[in-house]
Amino acid sequence: MDKSILRSSGGTTIAKAAQAGLGLLTALVLARVFGAEIFGIFAYATATAMLVSIFTRLGFHVQIIYAMNRAITQKREGDIATIVATGLIASLAASIAGGSLLYSVLFFVPEWQMAPALKFSAALVVVSALVQIIGGAITAMGKVVLGVSVESVFKPVLFLIGVGIVLLGASPEEIGYDGLLQVFIVSQTLLVAGSTAVLFYWIRKSYGPLRWRRCIFWPGVREAQPFMLANAMLRLYQEAGLVAVGIFFLPVDVALFRIAAQTSALIPFGLQALQAVFRPRIARRYADGPAERRELQRELTHMTRLLAVLESPLILALIFLSPLVGWIFGEEFAAAATLLTILSVGQAYSILCGLNGDVLNMTGRANIAARWAIIALVLVVAFMWPFIQIFGLAGAALAVCVTRLIWNTALVLAAVRHTGLHTTVAGRLAVLERVTGRAEPE
Repeated sequence: MDKSILRSSGGTTIAKAAQAGLGLLTALVLARVFGAEIFGIFAYATATAMLVSIFTRLGFHVQIIYAMNRAITQKREGDIATIVATGLIASLAASIAGGSLLYSVLFFVPEWQMAPALKFSAALVVVSALVQIIGGAITAMGKVVLGVSVESVFKPVLFLIGVGIVLLGASPEEIGYDGLLQVFIVSQTLLVAGSTAVLFYWIRKSYGPLRWRRCIFWPGVREAQPFMLANAMLRLYQEAGLVAVGIFFLPVDVALFRIAAQTSALIPFGLQALQAVFRPRIARRYADGPAERRELQRELTHMTRLLAVLESPLILALIFLSPLVGWIFGEEFAAAATLLTILSVGQAYSILCGLNGDVLNMTGRANIAARWAIIALVLVVAFMWPFIQIFGLAGAALAVCVTRLIWNTALVLAAVRHTGLHTTVAGRLAVLERVTGRAEPE
């Protein structure tokens, strides 16, 4: 095993652990200080914005890594500034349009209890999308830990600092959900502006004067489309579930679901760290021929098993000790325990399945991963209504969990069939080779 993988994974794992921890800390602070109703409306606003931004980032959060590495390999470093600018400009335009469309919902359902959450939709969608793209570009520059930290560390830290500042001059009731959303937008705007300036400074320093090449703008936009839902399903499931809860239930129930989802998000931080480190490596090693692909298979199996062992205590704790959520967040959040157990089962299965989507995305099969992502989105929406009718609030969590099981299984099979790479904790499995008809990487 290349020691550089372990070093990079270690740093990125710390950043992802910080993201999970800071996300949980943010939820804890807001829930304790502002109460379930205000926190529920704030959570719904940011969730709907994140859900829309998954589409308005247009796939550039992953494509930018692929395109920048390809440009460097092909000695086209002068195109890198245009590659980054293309992602930012296209996503900005799409996010303004998507956010404005989301805001228009207010005019059709003004009496809806969650309507106030959509007041700042356009700004929320824009900052949510741009932060992800900038993080991807910094990662592609070789600064993996820093790229991951843009969203995982700097984003929540700046927001918590902003919340702390406004609390010095006003009570939680005076601030309300409006004030929280405004603080969020301001803090994320500062993050986007600062990180963009630093990113282009590094590009100029590393690759020479910044150049704009209009001829690669539209090809870049088209190339990004298959990556649209890459690495998005974790958020897509959580936010789709929360949006559904907001449609059928009260703001307090939205807060319960957010607490459960945020707590279960502690599980996949190691997998997300591994994704950030392994994506460029998968692309290079798979392109280098059969011998390198066999070595890649060994690395994938080794790292997935190591990750499963390291994550197992946390997984068991969240599944079997979920009632402690009421003690941590307060008695009004005790009902989130059942939701946490259900969501944690789905997250644990994702760990066992490994880097299935990344293998497809980084080996030229992004369209296959995108197809299954769309199918999974359709499934979670289709399951949501009947499950909620049968199981109530827990039905939303169950819809998310069941869909995650189906989606991960499909991606594991697709990775074997189209690349010959086995991504699960079990390594190479003869049964998968028989099912897919693919014996080994070619």
